Amino acid sequence: MVPTIVVRLDVARVDALAQELAAALHDELEVEAIGGVEVRRRLPGYGSLPDCVATPACITDAARRLDAQQLLFLVVIGTASGAIQIDATWIDPVTHQSASRPAINLATLADAPNQFASAAHQLLPALCNALGEWTAAEELDLPLQSPTTDTTALFSWMGGLSRLWRRSTAQPQPAKHCA
Repeated sequence: MVPTIVVRLDVARVDALAQELAAALHDELEVEAIGGVEVRRRLPGYGSLPDCVATPACITDAARRLDAQQLLFLVVIGTASGAIQIDATWIDPVTHQSASRPAINLATLADAPNQFASAAHQLLPALCNALGEWTAAEELDLPLQSPTTDTTALFSWMGGLSRLWRRSTAQPQPAKHCA
């Protein structure tokens, strides 16, 4: 989770939201995900990355620093009423393919855990596609591949996919969750 544009919210709140979204991805999809303070630690100056989503060198650098196979760039907007909208763009750092994801609207901060859990299956299209859970009208041809030849990183990634397969075959998720 890389917040690139933040409007009317302080850094601490954005960090908390990004961390909570990362936790939802971990819990719902059984993937490694980081957000919040850890992202700021690994990406010094991340607040100055509004164009990163459109800059291949920046995408590659962010993925390397975060040790990520997939990235979610976030635009987080707070309103005067306290509502929050989060717009995410998914990017494959190897191919630089991207997909705009559905907005997450939070009427209150208390809505965040449930909204994030519901949205988790919509945020990572390559993963849903690989698991056969993609139900959108447009079929995506998005590769799941390691951005490195380092076998330890590849085995780590394969371990995550193995956990997902085990979870999906033991407790299959309805296909309607990915879209």
